[in-house]
Amino acid sequence: MICFLLSVPRTGLSRCDIEFGVFRFVLMKTRLGVAVLGVALAAVVFWRLHWRQEEPRRISLEALAQLNTNLRSGSADKLLNVLVVPQALANRTRAEQIDFIRKVLRDEISPEGIYALRRHGTFGPLKDLFPKEAAGWASQAGVAPEDCVAFKMERPSGFRAEVVLVKATALGQQSSAKPVCRILRCNNVQQLAAVTPTTKGRQ
Repeated sequence: MICFLLSVPRTGLSRCDIEFGVFRFVLMKTRLGVAVLGVALAAVVFWRLHWRQEEPRRISLEALAQLNTNLRSGSADKLLNVLVVPQALANRTRAEQIDFIRKVLRDEISPEGIYALRRHGTFGPLKDLFPKEAAGWASQAGVAPEDCVAFKMERPSGFRAEVVLVKATALGQQSSAKPVCRILRCNNVQQLAAVTPTTKGRQ
């Protein structure tokens, strides 16, 4: 019995084996940490790129929200700051311009309409969404169609909402670091607010 026990080979690990095992464990943890860090960095880069790509759309929606607020408040001076004043009103007084714009646009936009645009409206370059009308609408502001963006939302019958915005830089009005748009056209946004459109954009 004693002879049998003495003949059993020792199964314990040597110091070198233990150190090697620890090294492999640390190496595996390090590789895992590097992989996780790489995935995290890639996610951050993707998020920042997506954020920058969506910036014109966010800025345009902010301009529409500001227009809606100014139309329904006493902020007369601010109202003209978010719009491109039609050339037909260029010779009118400031008070006449504001009065006309309020009468024309009050029933064209609403919080519900802006929400519908955000959820269902197609957003993109003016020439892509309204190729036939782009040149004529842009000329109203004295800018090129390439300087304009737009929202489009449409019923099956063809009745549609139209919003056109022009980059403030194209009007020589950019004074801050944050990009700004001026609204050139706003039509039927409120009317189509409760209608599910056939043309859907990014949400």
